[in-house]
Amino acid sequence: MVLPQVSVNYAAVLIAAVASMIIGAIWYSPAVFGKIWMKGAHMSGSDIKKAKKQGMGKLYLIAFIGSLLFAYVLAHFVSYVNAATNADALELALWTWLGFVVPLLLGNTLWKGESWGAYLVNIVYQLVSISVMAVILTYWI
Repeated sequence: MVLPQVSVNYAAVLIAAVASMIIGAIWYSPAVFGKIWMKGAHMSGSDIKKAKKQGMGKLYLIAFIGSLLFAYVLAHFVSYVNAATNADALELALWTWLGFVVPLLLGNTLWKGESWGAYLVNIVYQLVSISVMAVILTYWI
């Protein structure tokens, strides 16, 4: 199988990854869904304080690299399906989310004991994040 050549706009990939991180920072803040997520993931305020003392910078850097990788691969999907409109981007986001993210994150609930509430917070965040990234990439690729 030969995949078509894709020209990736690296600025768009960077902006999409930054957007994902900003959405995550807001989404998981205590003012939005952070308390629900912490409870469902069996984390306490002291767990968060301990993690902050140990240095969250490295964790955020690794998460950002993951967002960059996701945005880069999503840029390829945008090109493969010739997404050109918001509707195209959102349809791609929906299928990517439903086929890859929803089943993969299910394992945290089934095997790690996280609650269904934490699962719901996580998967809906991913849907929002992927949707925003897909729209950015659709218009900038």
